[in-house]
Amino acid sequence: MMTATTLSRAAERPLTRRDPRWPFAGLLTLYALLGLSVLRFNRSPAQVLLTVAACCLLDFVMARVVRRQWVVPLSAYISGLSLALLLDYSHTPWLLFLPVAFT
Repeated sequence: MMTATTLSRAAERPLTRRDPRWPFAGLLTLYALLGLSVLRFNRSPAQVLLTVAACCLLDFVMARVVRRQWVVPLSAYISGLSLALLLDYSHTPWLLFLPVAFT
């Protein structure tokens, strides 16, 4: 069971090559690149970059303000790229910041 102490220790652990998020981020990036180029997803690179940048920036700022730590927003990158592939961009782009804030 994950307790608050366990979660705080996990947040303080340095990023290493053995972190399982690295290969997942790589596979997700490859899928997004293939989707934008070959598979013809209904997304532009600017839309994907905007969503990923918003997630990473929010994670970076919140970690600095709340925990007073500098972090590499790898989890935010994975979440942002997943949102960029899942969300529908037919409405205003400002509406996309709502799921980013919830994530």
